[in-house]
Amino acid sequence: MAEAPSLPGELLLPDTDVPEGRIRTQELGEPRPGVPPVLVIQGMAVSDYLLPACAALGEWTRVALLELPGYGGSGAPRRWLDVRGYGGAVAHWLEATGTQRAVVVGHSSGTQVAAWAGVLCPERVAGVALASPTVDPAARSLPRLPMPVLVLRAERDRLSTDTWVARLTDLAPDARGVRLPGAHAFVWSHPGAWSEPVRELATRVGPT
Repeated sequence: MAEAPSLPGELLLPDTDVPEGRIRTQELGEPRPGVPPVLVIQGMAVSDYLLPACAALGEWTRVALLELPGYGGSGAPRRWLDVRGYGGAVAHWLEATGTQRAVVVGHSSGTQVAAWAGVLCPERVAGVALASPTVDPAARSLPRLPMPVLVLRAERDRLSTDTWVARLTDLAPDARGVRLPGAHAFVWSHPGAWSEPVRELATRVGPT
């Protein structure tokens, strides 16, 4: 098992109000010239399990781990939100913070939210990465994504399959799949594994 990268001594914890509710982000790393920032979307419930993997991304760019309304340190949602509604919250966060050309990365069920964010706010989303993608609703928005897509699957993931990854990469106009070590929660057991594929995506989509 790979060691978790060390976390910074302090995380910035800014709050941003969007129509769907108050969103807290955990931010680390520094902006780098010509490198897009990365926005990470949690899976079900908690988000802190993603912090070691976010620290790996933070070695080469600015990273914001977004906590969806109703989860973590964020406020209660102001209305009922489905997957598209959470995607709208991410799009509104990008607009409210003035974030340009971000790479949006979702893990597990967060992949569906990341895909919808790309559909709803393509002018601010330069690339989308889907890590351990789960169920079919994510696919419905993929043919509508104009930006490059990266699909990451861990070799022992029992919730995703190679066939499913192949289907996702076929649906998106510009997509590639990468296999990583670990299981569905590889971001915890192998937190550095996704860093290089996501960095390659960020490099490919170009400067901010």
